Amino acid sequence: MRAVALLGAVALLGCGTAAKPACVPSCADPTSCKDSCGGRTCPCAQGDVCDRAGACVACTVGSCTLSRLACVDECGNADNACATQCAEPDTCVDNCGVSASAVCAGAECDPNHPGGCRDTCGLPATRCCCAPRACSDAKTCRDDCGNFNPSRCRGRACSSGCQDSCGQPDNTCWTTAGASTRPPARARSAIPTSPGSTPAATSTTTVERPRRRHRLTLLRASR
Repeated sequence: MRAVALLGAVALLGCGTAAKPACVPSCADPTSCKDSCGGRTCPCAQGDVCDRAGACVACTVGSCTLSRLACVDECGNADNACATQCAEPDTCVDNCGVSASAVCAGAECDPNHPGGCRDTCGLPATRCCCAPRACSDAKTCRDDCGNFNPSRCRGRACSSGCQDSCGQPDNTCWTTAGASTRPPARARSAIPTSPGSTPAATSTTTVERPRRRHRLTLLRASR
């Protein structure tokens, strides 16, 4: 009975799944970048930046810690030391154009010395002590050691635009409906097209003639 009563109450009152009204953020505290909805949309005063705790603090020239953009420091000044990723692991160049960048450390193992415990920046890397033998995952460009390896996986799978999954230029890749693919291979003709070689026609003739002769023989016998 209690279960029936509970189900009846749910049917009358609903399950509380009604859409809640959208929260409209407001900024009441000028020393914080947190808004009333829990986000961090409130702007800080000129020269201040939002720290990880949500407080507005004075920016530090040359510091990349609270920078929101690549190659720019906290105060908005151009700074090549503020790289956010390794753009070219093969040559150890980051996305600010700096070579031998610390951002690229360990990103790719030296293909010239497989298993030599060195990355492409010439730095010691424990993960590079494994000597790869093959590409194990072409989609992620990783070898059988679990490392990013364009030398082994280059050109085996496409990524976005005209690049393979290793980020290398590949003109055989293009983007179609949000997914990259390779051009389909040309289908080879199963029937020779050279004059004088028509096996299909020849086989039809050799099959049909015996059938016609057999029919004529049956007709003569029936008469």
